[in-house]
Amino acid sequence: MKIVHFSDLHFSHFVKNPLQFFSKTWIGNANLLLKRGKQLQPVAADTLIEQLKPLHPDLCLITGDFTTTSQPNEFKKAVEFVQSLKTAGFKVLKIPGNHDHYTKKAHDKKIFYDYLTNDAIEGVTKQGSLKQDGYEIYLFPTCTLVLLDLSLATAWFTAYGSFSPHLEEVLKTILSDPNLVKPFVFAGHFPILDKVDKFHNALKHSNHLLNVISHHAPAFYLHGHNHFATIIERHGCIQVDSGSLSDTKNSSFSLLDTQKNRVQIYLRTENGLEKGGSYGPKMV
Repeated sequence: MKIVHFSDLHFSHFVKNPLQFFSKTWIGNANLLLKRGKQLQPVAADTLIEQLKPLHPDLCLITGDFTTTSQPNEFKKAVEFVQSLKTAGFKVLKIPGNHDHYTKKAHDKKIFYDYLTNDAIEGVTKQGSLKQDGYEIYLFPTCTLVLLDLSLATAWFTAYGSFSPHLEEVLKTILSDPNLVKPFVFAGHFPILDKVDKFHNALKHSNHLLNVISHHAPAFYLHGHNHFATIIERHGCIQVDSGSLSDTKNSSFSLLDTQKNRVQIYLRTENGLEKGGSYGPKMV
């Protein structure tokens, strides 16, 4: 099974309403004006589709940060983007990132799921609900895919997620089924770190998530958040950051072949796709 993995699209809509100063929205808008507006430009769907077709993916997996400040107009742009992929014949699954739960209102009302729920995939059994349970598990013929919503609405100038003890126990129970197909592919927005950074790139209880994944080693963990494509192997967990698809200088995505246990990073350049880092045996 071939999974194209990309992340951090960051569709944006500048807000002029003064009420933004009563929430975290003004920080996102300031960052958009001063920095992100130049660094991140969402990719045209038709351009991406033409680049993906020769790779023949079975699934497109998007690991969050569709939006910048969780505004309705940003979500609508994200929906159009996803619909373009579906119209082109690609199956798409998605999870939210911290920017999709950017404000307390967006998190409490789970606005992300008003726009971007996952459709059923024909012939694939699904367990759980991202919106209600914080996870969805898809039983594909050649792998078990575990999607996680790890995002929170956080205080100003912070951007962390959390892997809750409750979710840990639920996953341990469900994933203990010996009939589940390996490899296991996990997906969350945040990287798994040795040390928790108080302000950025942080996932609380990340060591607990690593333990769950490592129990099913070798297993993959696909994520975003850092905007920098990397592949790291640790304790039997191959962590893949696809980078940001919208990065104007380093636009990238990854391709995971579960049957060959191989990951290839693809860099999007003016001349087309170029291969970056990789993991696993040589692909034929």
